[in-house]
Amino acid sequence: MRAAARQRHTTGPPMRWRAVVLLLGAVLTLGGCQTDGSDGQERTDYTPVPDDELFSQVAALPGVKRADVSFNDTWPEHTYLGEVDISPDADAQQVLDTVYAVLRQGRFDVGINVVGYQANREVRLEALPRSGGPAELEKRYGPQPGRGTPPGDGSDGQERTDYTPVPDETLFSAIRALPGVERADLSYNDTWPAHSYLATITLSPDADAQLVLDTVYAKLWQGRLGADITLEAQQGGQVVRLDAFGGQPSSRAALKKRYGPQPGDGTPPGDG
Repeated sequence: MRAAARQRHTTGPPMRWRAVVLLLGAVLTLGGCQTDGSDGQERTDYTPVPDDELFSQVAALPGVKRADVSFNDTWPEHTYLGEVDISPDADAQQVLDTVYAVLRQGRFDVGINVVGYQANREVRLEALPRSGGPAELEKRYGPQPGRGTPPGDGSDGQERTDYTPVPDETLFSAIRALPGVERADLSYNDTWPAHSYLATITLSPDADAQLVLDTVYAKLWQGRLGADITLEAQQGGQVVRLDAFGGQPSSRAALKKRYGPQPGDGTPPGDG
């Protein structure tokens, strides 16, 4: 069963790829990467540890008897996936925590889903009870790449216990009150791998659509740590998009590039 599960992540029939292509086409109307040189942080300085090196490090960890780890590049997962067999006398939670911390040094802003097996019993990392999505990983291990060691053991991993997001309802009220916003349907999707604010906005005909959309993104960036933002907007019956995002999905990486580290001040870059 475990072997079959691994195969499912590495191969797929043509029908799955056609579905992925259709899904990618559907999201091209959403926001994406920055091209206008805002004052947000660009991660051009980030060099991930190569996958093969990471996988070798995981296999060599104390307490790891066997490791089968790979990277799934199928959107929307973009996740390190794997299984590790843990020695009977090892601290399973410490081993898994270290595995996650090591993989965190890899590709930027991806998920991690590793299952441990100890004495024929499945073990999950208790510190991440809900998921190993990028938002949860950043909360536990801090900004990438870290040092490959779990927080609390002398490493500099940052759990961001100092971060207090603006409550959802406060954000939503502020967006509905923005000049130029006629209607705003807002919610938060907490189902991994989405973890996304969802916004459908109707703009008044005389509004500066680019300024309003940029401000909506900036406001929502003050919310939950590492959440995506999915925004659809119309003005005069026409779909409008934020030009600064060039028609690509507004991933966490793209949001960081434009608005800088969270939480920001809720205003778009470059408007004073």
